[in-house]
Amino acid sequence: MQAYQQLGSCAPSSREDVYVFAIAPVTNRGLAAITSADELLLLDRGSLAQSNVGRLQGAPVGLTSLVVADQGTAVICAGGDGAVAVFDLRSGSRAAQFKSGMCDCHVY
Repeated sequence: MQAYQQLGSCAPSSREDVYVFAIAPVTNRGLAAITSADELLLLDRGSLAQSNVGRLQGAPVGLTSLVVADQGTAVICAGGDGAVAVFDLRSGSRAAQFKSGMCDCHVY
């Protein structure tokens, strides 16, 4: 069995009693994470410093999943109500949103 050494830790959410649902590597040595407080966070995977936590606005309510796309420059997250949002990490903004199973799509 392989043993891992802890390199750092932090409590990235600004709220109490929050846990991370999913975490994935993204471009520029970053990590994307979704939390039980419906936050989409960006962290520096080299330091995990709280001062470097980025919060992307516009994530769906009831976050359930996180996927990294476009060679780590985009993240896609979905909520429990079927809402899906695509974020472009290069601009730090939401690029698109839609409801799964529906044709109504908003591209920014």
